[in-house]
Amino acid sequence: MKPKHFALSAAILIVGSSLGGCATAGRTAMDARAEALVPAKPGYPAVEDVPARRGPPLTDAEQLKLQKELVALRDRQALSAKTK
Repeated sequence: MKPKHFALSAAILIVGSSLGGCATAGRTAMDARAEALVPAKPGYPAVEDVPARRGPPLTDAEQLKLQKELVALRDRQALSAKTK
């Protein structure tokens, strides 16, 4: 074999093996096409995607109790802010 043919054969072998490695990286053209067809998930829920119903609303007594607790907490925080 002549040195010119040897160099050409070696170059073809190197290029062929490097391109062959890319083709067998575990992904096919069908995988790439399938990923392209998947729509991006929107940042908001769909119209028919309704959340589950919650429990019954608070009674008047429960609402009044929570309101008093919140007022007391606000007053404690205001007092602690003044002392700092």
